[in-house]
Amino acid sequence: NPFFKSQLFDLNSNASSKGDISKEINASEYNTYSLSYLFRKLNQVKGGDKGKSDNSLFVGVGVSLFSHTTSGIPGGYIQNSTIINSNTSPYITIGYLIKGSKKDNKVYFYSQLAFSTLNTTGKDFSNITGGNVQYDIKNTFIEFELLPSYVFNPYADVKFSAGLGMNLMFMASGNNVQRIYNAGGGLNLETQGVPQQKSVVGCPVFALNLFTKRVTFFANYQISGNLTNYTNESWKFSRITGGIFYGFKKGR
Repeated sequence: NPFFKSQLFDLNSNASSKGDISKEINASEYNTYSLSYLFRKLNQVKGGDKGKSDNSLFVGVGVSLFSHTTSGIPGGYIQNSTIINSNTSPYITIGYLIKGSKKDNKVYFYSQLAFSTLNTTGKDFSNITGGNVQYDIKNTFIEFELLPSYVFNPYADVKFSAGLGMNLMFMASGNNVQRIYNAGGGLNLETQGVPQQKSVVGCPVFALNLFTKRVTFFANYQISGNLTNYTNESWKFSRITGGIFYGFKKGR
């Protein structure tokens, strides 16, 4: 509202000895809460500038790109040269954003519950049979993420933040199959549950967010711990996830 803004700038100028709040005036949403906050600042009212946290419930969709690395003993379930293909999968999330009530608050805190899949294939060469080893990997994960984030421009309409946190991936279902073929191409052995995976994997996650009042564009990068249960074998992935959140504000 141009009238409110003009009046507030006049008041701010007249009370300049008490401190300049022009940034807060420019960033104001001109609702009951933000105007009350500004008048308290102008009149130096102590202890009254904290309201309810500016929290929101959000839902989001995106796509994850996985890249895999493996190592293992020769002749084991995972060979030295195992190739597990890079793959993309859908990512669905619901979460909660906690932000302090002050306009200049630079720390946001996210908690998310997400659903994702990891469906891909793998290939290797068997030193025992002289044929190929093929993997069919189909997983579903339930994920829980905690992600503190720092906002670089809290007064802007479009804000940018970066965060570092932890993501726990719980395997909801898995259907991994290993098929070993002989040198002539015939199926020699089929084993269910290989590669064998842990039921819970922790992953550090780095996130970048670009958000407005309602819509947030996000990009996450994470590296998994070892996915396998075998001592001499290692299977890890790195993942980039990008997508969009929509926030449902908890009104003041």
